[in-house]
Amino acid sequence: MEILDAGAGVGSLAAALVAAACGWEERPAAVAVTCYEIEPLLIETDWEKYDGYTPTFRHPNLTDRELRYLLGAAYKRFYMRPSYLANFLKIQNTAIRDWVSRMDRRVNDRHSREEIADISRPVAC
Repeated sequence: MEILDAGAGVGSLAAALVAAACGWEERPAAVAVTCYEIEPLLIETDWEKYDGYTPTFRHPNLTDRELRYLLGAAYKRFYMRPSYLANFLKIQNTAIRDWVSRMDRRVNDRHSREEIADISRPVAC
């Protein structure tokens, strides 16, 4: 099977097609993927670094360190909130859910203060 991806970006669509082909009843004996991308912001050619954490593109206003920090902050804001745990534990009690909502707001405020203190600098957009 040969795949030509003329606007590959990071190769997500080609990768999804290869993954789907691996699940077909009649799998291809071999897969050849040719990807082209002319976008100058993409800087990484090592596919091992397309892991969802390592910056693989050049952002016009942010450093690699800042990009990694922002990704970590997003994960922290999502997973380190009381409602995530309450949802995971399937808590339905209204009084507890109200308390969890109040705690979410407090945790969000704390995350905001910590992020501002950690990475504040002037940014041109």
